[in-house]
Order: sequence, then structure tokens, then C-alpha cells
Amino acid sequence: MPGLSVADVALRAGASEEYVRRLAGAGALSSREGPFRPSDVQRVRFTAGLEEAGISLELLARGFEEGEMSFEGLDTVYPDPAAFTTTTYAELAEEEGVAFDRVRRLALELGLPQPRADDLVREDDGRMLSAFLRGWAPAGAGEIAAIARLLGTSARGLVESYLQIIGPAFVAHFQTLALPVEERARQTAALGADASSLLKRVLEWLVERQLEHATNQSAVVNIEDAFERLGYRPPRPARIPAIAFLDLTGFTSLAERQGDTKAAALAGDLGELVHERASAHAGRAVKWLGDGAMFHFGEPAGAVAAALDMVEEAPARGLPPARVGVDAGPVVLRDGDYFGRTVNLAARIADYARPGEVLVTDRVRERAGPDFAFEAVGAAELKGIAEPVALFRPTPRSRDS
Repeated sequence: MPGLSVADVALRAGASEEYVRRLAGAGALSSREGPFRPSDVQRVRFTAGLEEAGISLELLARGFEEGEMSFEGLDTVYPDPAAFTTTTYAELAEEEGVAFDRVRRLALELGLPQPRADDLVREDDGRMLSAFLRGWAPAGAGEIAAIARLLGTSARGLVESYLQIIGPAFVAHFQTLALPVEERARQTAALGADASSLLKRVLEWLVERQLEHATNQSAVVNIEDAFERLGYRPPRPARIPAIAFLDLTGFTSLAERQGDTKAAALAGDLGELVHERASAHAGRAVKWLGDGAMFHFGEPAGAVAAALDMVEEAPARGLPPARVGVDAGPVVLRDGDYFGRTVNLAARIADYARPGEVLVTDRVRERAGPDFAFEAVGAAELKGIAEPVALFRPTPRSRDS
């Protein structure tokens, strides 16, 4: 493949030809005179960022000359970086039939640099911004901006946290190896690139699985609603299952204050508590939810007993206060997960409960048996639930021996 000229690199990097020559002369690029590699585009962008941060090109050149610094890793991570097009943001907006300000806001919400109307658009940015506007066209501008904000914030937070965890571990590993700086940079970057590729694949898989779950849940609820509108009532079974959701209040803020090590320890303590108490009452944890869990019980009595135990024992194990919501009713099992309005309602009740509190529906109260007393809390307005829901606070009449 023929190399790139100074003009090629400048165009692709969004820089001046003079700046590219300056970097080449300082040894920041793969060649001092050319031809250049496609990866030199990323070297130009990276060096410009360093200079904006106050790291002079002269200082970088010194690091290169003394063998203490290398950009070889960038060549491994970005062998063929996206180039700039000859299309401006104003022209992109015109092509998509929207105002420039809408494209500008979309870029900002996604976490991209704020564009000006006459800025040139990168190939990858232009492709995805166009796809974003076309793919969600049936939604309004406000909804599309909200989607962009959600995706941009989530992606930025995920990547920053990922790099905080994996980056130092990789660097520490390679610092122990007796390798020349260029080889160390190359191997570190190669390992990082493989790890980043894995991250992308895992995210694609998890998004697909979460979409599948949400679609199944929505379909089950829609069918149940349709049956209700038609006046169809399934026969009431003698025994109905219960779904419970547990949430640790303040877990996220506590983990942020005390660090990842403490958060991992708390997660382990939570897992132990959940497994012990659910198993003791003929239930099981269906899935973990970061700062809590979802449970399935064969009958409401076990769900209430386990919920009371977990809420009581959480502080004694050094965990933040727990809260639990429980509902009983038909559920649909698929691929090891449960779906339906019973699941939705239990989750909403857990969100509504106060720290250290267990709240249940009337269906749970009716089926829980004689071992519990129930205090009426009243009808609660729950997010995503059309009608107020009567809730009850259980207390044990007797304790397990």
C-alpha cells in the first residue's frame, strides 16, 4: 500500500501541513520526510492533544531521542484511524434535511466535541450521525436527543471506569518486563487492543440479551393487558409463585466513596446473604442487579420470610440498609428468567419502599399464611403502574427455630 503524503496526513488528521512537517521533524511520526503510515494520522491528533494539555513538542522530542517514549503503541491500537471528509457539519445537516443546531446538539449529547458549522466531519462521525437521525426518525427531536444523552453518558462512564480498572493493571504488568520502550509500548497496546475488542463484543452481546429480555417482558405484559380488556380471567391456581426484588440503599454512593475493593467485598457479602436466606425459604436468586437481586419463590410465604430475614440481617453483615418489594401472581419463564406484570410490580414496589422496609401486595398478604401480620400502608402511586396499588408491611408472628 503506498504511503501517505504530508497533505494526506494533514487532511485526514484535520491539521495543517505545516504542523505535520513540524511533528515529522521532531520524530513524532513514523518518518521524518515521508511517505507516512495511516497510523500517523492518530499520532498527529494525539500530539495535538498533548500540546493542548501543556506538554510541548520539544519535551516529547527529547523523550523520543533518549528512548524513554514511543508512539508505537498508537500504531497498534489505531492502524487505520478514521479520516476527515470534505463535508462540513452545515452540509451534513442540509443533506439530512435538519437544522445545523439539531446536529450540533446531537453531537454534544453523544459526548463528541462541539462542532461548528464549517468544521469538517470525520468519516465515522458523519456515518453514525446520519444513521442516528434516520434510524430513529419516527421519534421527535427531543426523544432523539434524550437517546443520544443516555448513550453518550452511559458509554463515557463505562469506558472511563473500564480504563481505570484495566489500564493500570496492563501497564504494571509490562513494567516488570525487561523490554525496550518501543517493544513494551507495542506489546502493551496490542494487549489493550485485544481487550478493547473483547469489550466491544461483550457489550454487543449484553445489549442483545437485554433487548431480548425487555422485548419478552413487554410482550407478556401486553398479552396480559389484552386478556384483561377482553374480560378473560385465567382460573385462579391453588398455589402461585412470588417475585421479590431487593435493593441496597446507597450502595452506589458508598462504593464511590470507599472504592472498588470495598464495593467488591460488599457484593460478595450480599451474594452470601441472598443465597443463604433465599435457599432457606425455598427460593432462588434469578439474577443480580448491581446493587440488588431478583428472586423467585414457589409461594408467597417463603418470599415474605426471606425478605424479612434479609432486611434484618443486612446491617449486621456490614451492608447498607436493604429494601424489598414482593408481589405474587402468574409469571412466564423463559431461558431461566421470569416475565410479566408480577415482575414489573415487585420491582416498582422495591423502588418505593424505604430503607429497612419490606412491602407486599394484597395478593401476597392473602396467600402468605398465618405466620405473618400485615399493616396496611395505603394505596401507593408507583412509577409505570396505571392504578394505585394497596401495599402492606409484614411482620413475623413467629420466628424460625
